[in-house]
Amino acid sequence: MPKPTDMKKTKCKDCKTQDRAHGRSYCQQCFWKRFGKKSGEKYNHYRRNYKDENRKLVHRYKEYCGCKVCGENRYWVLDLHHLDPSQKEFDFFNGVSRKRQVLKDEMRKCIVLCKTHHYDFHHQEKHMNINIKDYIKKEQL
Repeated sequence: MPKPTDMKKTKCKDCKTQDRAHGRSYCQQCFWKRFGKKSGEKYNHYRRNYKDENRKLVHRYKEYCGCKVCGENRYWVLDLHHLDPSQKEFDFFNGVSRKRQVLKDEMRKCIVLCKTHHYDFHHQEKHMNINIKDYIKKEQL
C-alpha cells in the first residue's frame, strides 16, 4: 500500500493551482465556494419545510379532535396531554423534527385539552389526586 506522501498530487478542478483536499475533487477554498452556502441553504430549507409539515400535522390533529371537555377546536388554544406520562418519549414542541410515523404514534398516546382545562387538570391532579378520566367525567357533567 502506498504511503500518502508517495501518492500522486492532483490539482483542484476549479482553480487548477492548489492541491485537492483529501478525498475531494476541489481544494478547500473552491469546495466551500461551490458547495458550502448553497448546500447548507438547500438542507435548511428542506428541514424547515419538513418541520412545518409536521407542525401542520399536529395542528390538524388538534383541530379534528378538539378539547375533550369543552369542544374547543382552535389549534393554538389546544394542548396534547399524555394519558400515561411514563410512556412519554418527547414533547411536541421539540418533536417536530422527528419522523411522521413516530409523531403519529406519540399523538395516539395523548388526548386533546384546551389550555384552560389542561392547566386546571394539572392543578387538581397535584392538589386533589384526581386522574384524567375522572376529571373529564366531572367537567362534562
